[in-house]
Amino acid sequence: MLGDRVLGALAGRAWVDVSDLQVRRVEARLLKPVKVAGGIVLSVKEAEVAYQALPVAPGVWFPAEVTLRARGRRRSSSR
Repeated sequence: MLGDRVLGALAGRAWVDVSDLQVRRVEARLLKPVKVAGGIVLSVKEAEVAYQALPVAPGVWFPAEVTLRARGRRRSSSR
């Protein structure tokens, strides 16, 4: 699956709240390019992911920041 390949190509850090076992923050980047259909459809060369959640009530967390920056190419379907 594409999602598995992307997750397998990411490296970074995750901070987890020990009392709620909730992901508080994530910073990750792509270690190697990810290609869809051998790069014919899509090729992502660089990517960075940032996520931060804040507690809004006991045991309830809200995603306060979700950022994805990616660089690559997508093959145009119109010719």
